[in-house]
Amino acid sequence: TALAGIPDFYEHPVHTVRIDNDKKVIAFERCGYWFFFNFHPVQAYFDYELEVLRGSYATVLDSDRAEFDGFSRRENGQRYFSMPREFGEVISLYLPPRSALVLKREF
Repeated sequence: TALAGIPDFYEHPVHTVRIDNDKKVIAFERCGYWFFFNFHPVQAYFDYELEVLRGSYATVLDSDRAEFDGFSRRENGQRYFSMPREFGEVISLYLPPRSALVLKREF
């Protein structure tokens, strides 16, 4: 996998960003990679905002792509940019049901 080639990836700590039991969303960061999971069986979330570090984020893995038997509801190679809020920086994501998204912070 792409993550297997990262030196000492599994030696870095996991930083929990959010565990949302009601919406069944989990987000965490490890070694500059940001993982977002929507475990809800039917509910998609539009403009779901999560706290991140300021910067640009490139898609590393999108489980909703057709090659993974998904519906390709996000643009292939989508880039994301953090936005300032009064409490810090956030990223706004579309999270389809039963999907995972992995982003790499670029700066």
